[in-house]
Amino acid sequence: MPFTPFHLGPAMLFGFKYEKKLDLMSLAFASVVLDIEPALNIIIGKGDMHGFFHSFAGATIVGTIMVLLLSFLNPTVNRLRKMFRIEQNSSLKTTASAVFLGVYLHVFLDSFLYPEIKPFYPSAFNPMFNQGFLIISYLVVYL
Repeated sequence: MPFTPFHLGPAMLFGFKYEKKLDLMSLAFASVVLDIEPALNIIIGKGDMHGFFHSFAGATIVGTIMVLLLSFLNPTVNRLRKMFRIEQNSSLKTTASAVFLGVYLHVFLDSFLYPEIKPFYPSAFNPMFNQGFLIISYLVVYL
């Protein structure tokens, strides 16, 4: 879902339920960061919008980089928390849990909607994309 905030809803559903175990700002960012890939693919004119980073392997790489960056930028992130009046303590565990939930949930949700996504790359098999379930998939994602 390029350029849309629709991934925030399902991610925040988990985030608010488990707010003591998940860093909300990391979860919000991680749930949409993968859409940089389709944005770049549109800009450069690549055929398929969703590539390697819309797989669980690609999401693992992005997630690992995000955890390292967010850990390094923790003082800045804490200032943002104060600015947005988010009273939550962050740790490596809550950040990592949130980031990986966000990126994996993103891949999972998009796998129902786009035929070019290969969630189990290098395999082209996408068991979640099925034309018969497409309408149901849209309802699940957008609710």
